[in-house]
Amino acid sequence: MMSVLGQRRVIRALLVVGLAFLPALAGPSHAEVAVIEARAPLEDSSEAGVNAAVRDSLDFALREARGRGFQWFWPLSALLTNYAGLQILAATGPIDREEAEEDSGPGMPAPVTTKYDL
Repeated sequence: MMSVLGQRRVIRALLVVGLAFLPALAGPSHAEVAVIEARAPLEDSSEAGVNAAVRDSLDFALREARGRGFQWFWPLSALLTNYAGLQILAATGPIDREEAEEDSGPGMPAPVTTKYDL
């Protein structure tokens, strides 16, 4: 049979171990994130020209994000003037959709052109 002092030591040890794992149970880990912007010139205003420019700017943004070590992507906005521009949210871990939508709200002024939310 264990003495009262021995029981206290066991309880204290279990408490310390339990507290050590508490941060892991508290919630998801935070990933590194970055907003990456890219744009490509618009050759012509036809649907094929717009699609090509959007594809080029998206390709550049994804290559840039992967080059920085990001594996998760979320489209934030697109802009169409004499070029096709877009913003993506890139992260090292999964992106919570609700958090991404909250973070993409007002914060930075948009250029004086038409901005399309993706």
